[in-house]
Amino acid sequence: MNYSEDGLAEELPQQKFACGLDETWLGVTIHDMGFLNVLLRAHPDWSTVLELGTSNGVTALLLGLAMRCRSGELVTFDRADYRPYAVRLGWLDNMRHHVCDLLSGPPYEGVAAEIARSAACLLLCDNGNKPEEIIRYAPLLRPGDGLVVHDWRPVYRAGVEMSPEQVPAFITEHPETWVPEQWDVASLIGTGFRAWVRR
Repeated sequence: MNYSEDGLAEELPQQKFACGLDETWLGVTIHDMGFLNVLLRAHPDWSTVLELGTSNGVTALLLGLAMRCRSGELVTFDRADYRPYAVRLGWLDNMRHHVCDLLSGPPYEGVAAEIARSAACLLLCDNGNKPEEIIRYAPLLRPGDGLVVHDWRPVYRAGVEMSPEQVPAFITEHPETWVPEQWDVASLIGTGFRAWVRR
């Protein structure tokens, strides 16, 4: 990629970061990434991760690297491009970023198209209204696909977090179809994720 073509080269003199990424960009912990890595390794057939809610893109970078190691893709969606220069500089060729509105109007067709073109996928809900994202996009998943929610808490707190009572009924009332992932207990202890596999 020629970074000068999309303005990245011009930004370089203005950048003042030392070594690595600014810690304020890190929306996930090392335990979170460990959980996602274990989840991906348990499902080698997942060829694509679809992330709803890019934010600054650090989680996407880490997942994109994991997917590149297995010849897979990371596709991420958000209503604007919030990625700082350092993240865009590290963006890999197996990663795609879509600017779109996931929550207004009908479900965004791009998510359905990406699910359809993947052999199998993991849908990561990490936007501002996770229950609504699940209602809109989880029904598009096929048997064998995965669903994971970030900012999971056992008890709901106001904000972008999600808790058990917010999980849509079509998941909680059909455990034979929406199976809690076998590593799910780890997500409740050390990380902020909850995961299911559609059967």
